[in-house]
Amino acid sequence: MITAELKNIYFNGDIKDKNHAQLIMSASHSFCLNLCLDIGEKGLDGGNYFYTTVVNLNWLINEIKKERGVLEESLIVVDNFEDFNDLEIFIRNKINEISGYTWNDVLKKLRHVFFWEYEEHKIV
Repeated sequence: MITAELKNIYFNGDIKDKNHAQLIMSASHSFCLNLCLDIGEKGLDGGNYFYTTVVNLNWLINEIKKERGVLEESLIVVDNFEDFNDLEIFIRNKINEISGYTWNDVLKKLRHVFFWEYEEHKIV
């Protein structure tokens, strides 16, 4: 069996790095983090980029009040995470649960949860 592994987390948008994300999470009642996850086969170098947005419940509630609903692809909703390391462990553990007989099997499962870097290419 092939298992997915989180290799690295990169930050998109206004967030510069892990320390900046930590500051936002600890200083804000509601947060929204745009992340790029480098995910590959466990034990091997390399991976593919998958995009996701992580929000806490307060952010989600505020958006629902403003917009009357939320329609968001690859959204992770969390509660009571004030430490980015805890959030990273949560994401890592969820990714490590994804496995398949081939990388394509794993990729299909990842694409149900995250937006893949090649999602809009004709070859997919």
